[in-house]
Amino acid sequence: MLFDDANIRRSAKHFKLDPDSCFIRFDENVAEFYLIPDRFEAWKEGHQRSISTNFVFKGNYKYNDPDNQYRLTFECQCAGKKQVRKESPKGGKSGKTRSRKQGIKMDCPSRLAALFQPITMADGTRTPGCIVEYRYQHNHSLGDITDLGTRQKSDAIKATIERLLNQGSTIQRVMQQLTMDYDKFTQITRGNGQQLSRDDFVTYDDVYNIWHRITTNTMRKDPDPVLSAMKWMEKFESDKGFTFYEEGDKPSDVYFGFASLWQLQQLKTHGRTICFDGTHDVFG
Repeated sequence: MLFDDANIRRSAKHFKLDPDSCFIRFDENVAEFYLIPDRFEAWKEGHQRSISTNFVFKGNYKYNDPDNQYRLTFECQCAGKKQVRKESPKGGKSGKTRSRKQGIKMDCPSRLAALFQPITMADGTRTPGCIVEYRYQHNHSLGDITDLGTRQKSDAIKATIERLLNQGSTIQRVMQQLTMDYDKFTQITRGNGQQLSRDDFVTYDDVYNIWHRITTNTMRKDPDPVLSAMKWMEKFESDKGFTFYEEGDKPSDVYFGFASLWQLQQLKTHGRTICFDGTHDVFG
């Protein structure tokens, strides 16, 4: 897969490497090669898909020099200490057993580092470049369909999901738009040369978790819940809504009530039927 990669070959031609070898170094553990800087992300995303394994960003080291060099590091999503699964824990009042999925960590040694620095050409000129050092040996199966559900989604698909949600798409609509159709899935499983990726299967939880993060950030006007509620009161009051505030006997007993202008209009329209619902068996 590395030898046939179009981005590596194009970059090797750009930097005028030996046409018989696109690599600066290639041995049983490490592949080192040039990339045109603005092609690094495209190469990484394409390579992740080809091996059905994602790389997790670890750090950005900036060198203190006039050339503004910096180094990005990544590790395989299966890196890290393998967790030994004990019996499923029990929790909650009912004491029911909670199911736990098998972890993906298995001390995978594969790492990726990209050094962005000027490259000196044969004629003495300097041009922006990227030197990739890729420890390509993984200790787990690549492209194995049996562990597809344990893989992580790429940052690219997460960004796409977030963009669609911010544009107003529902969770179901995002799932329909991004999940692989049956015909394509059938072709891949029959062996058409492509690899299955975790990004091809977008689940409800995948989208919901991102939707929840977006809405949580929108709903919380302050990290402190009381200050956040006070700011919401100010907004409702400025919008001519209804607010209610009362302090209890204890300093921690604070009660807030909100109703937007639209909710008040609905109350006037359907005011004959009122239902209150709350926690601690307070309902009617």
